[in-house]
Amino acid sequence: MIALCVAAMLLIGCFVAKKLVDDHMLDGPDMVDYGGLLMDTLSGEWISGDGRCRAVLQDYRISIRFGDGGEGGALLKDASLLLYANGADMDAYHAFSIEPNVLAMEDGEPFATVEEASTERGRITLRLTMAGGTETTVVLERDQQPPDSPDGE
Repeated sequence: MIALCVAAMLLIGCFVAKKLVDDHMLDGPDMVDYGGLLMDTLSGEWISGDGRCRAVLQDYRISIRFGDGGEGGALLKDASLLLYANGADMDAYHAFSIEPNVLAMEDGEPFATVEEASTERGRITLRLTMAGGTETTVVLERDQQPPDSPDGE
């Protein structure tokens, strides 16, 4: 009886542990959609340490608001994400691209261009070229107390 319980627990444990990867299996053995696993990891709300930049990632889409306290300022709403996952380790370096990649002010004036986007060790890094030509790097961490989405909806 004990052996039967242990065997059942092992089977259930293997099923649960494998479920996440199985949700992203492609057509053949050992063909895993690591981009899907990465999207699952990145989905949610993110904020910079100074609170000036907020982002929401969901279903291969990203919205970014850059301004004082994450309110007002420049906006990139509902842009597409293309993830370049290079394996199953979601803490490793992974690059992604954002299209369109220009944050604009409410009047449509360009504010910044996202030149490079990546994730590593639970952080998202955006390298921006500001409208004046200066470059800046913004590091986002998962927002523990998520407010409204950055697009104001």
